[in-house]
Amino acid sequence: MKRILSTLVLLTMVLAATAEEDKLNVNGNNVLKISGGCSNVSLGQGNGTYSYNPDTKELILNNAKITRTGSDNNAIYCNIKGVTIRFKGNCEFNTEASGIHVKQAVTFYNEGTLTINSTGYRGIYIQNTDNSALIPNIRFHGGTWNITAKQQGIEGVKRECVYMYDDDPDHPFYMKVKGSGKGAIYDLTSLELDKLGIGYPWGAVFNETKHAVCPEGSSTIAEIVIITTLAFELGGRQWTTYNQTISGPNISGTVTYTASSKTVKLNNATVKGAFTPHLDGMTLISTQTNTLSPADGGIYCMFINKDNLTIRGSGTLNTGPIKINNSTSNTTTISGGVTVNVTSSENSISGFEGYSTYSSAYLVIDNSTLNVNVKSGVSCIPPYVSTKLIGSVVSSPANIVRLFSYNPRLSYYSQVVNNEYASFFDIDRETPHQGSLSIVPGIAYNVWVNGVQVNSKNYSNLSSALNEGGTCSYNPNTNTLTLNKAKISYEDGGHGLYPAIYNKINGLVINNTGTSEIGGDYHGIESEADFTITGNGHLKVTGTGVTYGGIKLINCNLTVNNTELTVTGGKYGIYESGQDTGKRKVILNNSYLHLTSNPDISGSMAVAVKSFDPNCQVVFPVNGIIKNGYIYEADGKTYAKKVEIEPKNGISTAIDAVVPIEESSETSIYTTSGTLVWKGKGQPQLPQGIYLIKKNGKVQKVQKN
Repeated sequence: MKRILSTLVLLTMVLAATAEEDKLNVNGNNVLKISGGCSNVSLGQGNGTYSYNPDTKELILNNAKITRTGSDNNAIYCNIKGVTIRFKGNCEFNTEASGIHVKQAVTFYNEGTLTINSTGYRGIYIQNTDNSALIPNIRFHGGTWNITAKQQGIEGVKRECVYMYDDDPDHPFYMKVKGSGKGAIYDLTSLELDKLGIGYPWGAVFNETKHAVCPEGSSTIAEIVIITTLAFELGGRQWTTYNQTISGPNISGTVTYTASSKTVKLNNATVKGAFTPHLDGMTLISTQTNTLSPADGGIYCMFINKDNLTIRGSGTLNTGPIKINNSTSNTTTISGGVTVNVTSSENSISGFEGYSTYSSAYLVIDNSTLNVNVKSGVSCIPPYVSTKLIGSVVSSPANIVRLFSYNPRLSYYSQVVNNEYASFFDIDRETPHQGSLSIVPGIAYNVWVNGVQVNSKNYSNLSSALNEGGTCSYNPNTNTLTLNKAKISYEDGGHGLYPAIYNKINGLVINNTGTSEIGGDYHGIESEADFTITGNGHLKVTGTGVTYGGIKLINCNLTVNNTELTVTGGKYGIYESGQDTGKRKVILNNSYLHLTSNPDISGSMAVAVKSFDPNCQVVFPVNGIIKNGYIYEADGKTYAKKVEIEPKNGISTAIDAVVPIEESSETSIYTTSGTLVWKGKGQPQLPQGIYLIKKNGKVQKVQKN
């Protein structure tokens, strides 16, 4: 008999447990017993509706207002595993028990606002009965949550893994939890926040040992705010959009955050611990003098892993190395006149680093100052951080070359001649610049000498750009580039594309004195705007590459005026390209021109410009013909590969020779200012005056009365 009674008791317990497992109450109503299971059920006039779908186990409450009295009367009670509870509109629970009591894994979706006021027990009470795995079994998604309870705001029994995350851009996550007993959030195994942070109070974290959200040095906390998106990290802490004034043990001075503009402002602040933005389009403002230093054991002072960070302000920001996530092509802009000083004392760390050495991160300096100082042998800004200058120029060193972003997998790179992203190289174009680099507000002029762009800081002395000596300067008032015995010589090594001089200034004058020699394997001079070569010296231009020329004209005219010019090209001496090919001219005025192309290269020509206007005479080839602007051999069919042109009036037959000259001697005659007026063999006829005669390598001064 006792065995029968025990069996009946056990059966009764199992049946009770089974019934308990299927229990889901809303406002005291078991929703499983509602006819149809899916119909909207009114909570009373003006108090909203709820519905339940047993197939999907989804409970939906719409503008639901539930008021319950009694210690056992929860607004919602759920003991069904895998239920989804979705809140729409403005829902409000006022109870003397728990607002929500769940005993199984439940997922909450909030598409509006849920307010819970519990005057007796807990706001949300979680008793997870599944101990098989410590996995996130209670999930909160999106929306606004206001939870206030006499005891704990959210409480578990130490076996609940709670997961909260912001994955609904239309309903950003915001949760304020208040508890007057053991704290706001208590007795959970874990609390995982995805794209969320504890915005209040400062320093609050989930303590796995205490199973609660606690401030430092305390076991309980009465009120916390969890808010969408970690705004940034600073001073060793993660800050959210809730925080306005930032303070802490690693922060001195004034640091504020404005959520509406996503702006962090430093005012005479010193911060230990890297700045890391977590929002796209953030701004870091520096006023007065501010200093960022790495955390203990760290290297970097900034981790830029979001798009479009702007650093600006009227002050100075001193910082250590900066690391930019270049796997997603992020852009960092330094603007507004701010001064940023980046210093790295590490033996192998650049001022700017990237997470990838192949793809590019982007750095813009806009009317501001950037000073980078690193250890010897380390790149200031490595090539995989591509830099764009707007209203800013390199002031030191004066001979920096900017090349298109370098990628070790590419076979060549070329100098930048437009306002584009580029890398900083030394004059050899092989070595990313190391040591120190200074960029300041200034004017960039559209002319380049040996890859160095002329600017308002280096224009008066460009001699460091001449890799084999001489001097060079630029006058921005007259658009005159002056060469004096300038020598530029380079070989591209099979992977470089850069002329000795590149011009985009309309009306540029290249004024040469002495003998200057410029060029290499690529074009000696390349121009996109009309320019003039003049001066009392001899300018020798080379561009010996098999597909290039000594001088390349891109939709522009060249005037050679009162000077001597020698051009030696690979395929061409002088040639043109662009949309206006055939409409442009080479114009000679009282000048000597010597043109040579490599006869071994197929299709080579001394002049590949359809409009060649000499105003001089072709002396070689003998009986050479100018037809349609081209210079041909005497047959009128073969393009000349070598051309010699001299002034038509360079020899006067009315005056005797200055001095007897041997018929076989190669002689050059100059004015005292150095202008070549005659060159050749035989007896020159020149007006009276004082001349310099160079014969057999020696110069003698002669006067003709």
